[in-house]
Amino acid sequence: MQKNSKNTTQDDTTTDELVMPNPAPIAPYSSEHKIISAKEVAALTSLSKGQVHKLAASGEFPVPIPMGQRRVGWIRREVIVWIEERIAERDMNRGGAEHGPT
Repeated sequence: MQKNSKNTTQDDTTTDELVMPNPAPIAPYSSEHKIISAKEVAALTSLSKGQVHKLAASGEFPVPIPMGQRRVGWIRREVIVWIEERIAERDMNRGGAEHGPT
């Protein structure tokens, strides 16, 4: 912090004023951090909302974030990574095939 010397107040007395440096800029919002609903997760994965909750409870799916007493959400990027992992597992089991049956 810097001090400005001898700042004058309304009654002509002087004070030392602390000057705060500018805060660091806030990083721009990233869609990777977007929180999505169970309905959106179900649409991305083709799983039912019930299956999504069961997989999350068993540790086989990303952990949801509590949003309120009766609502949770998932970080979109974590769901996408989970999908990508399923694709990679499929491809490894097929000997490296990248796209569907040949």
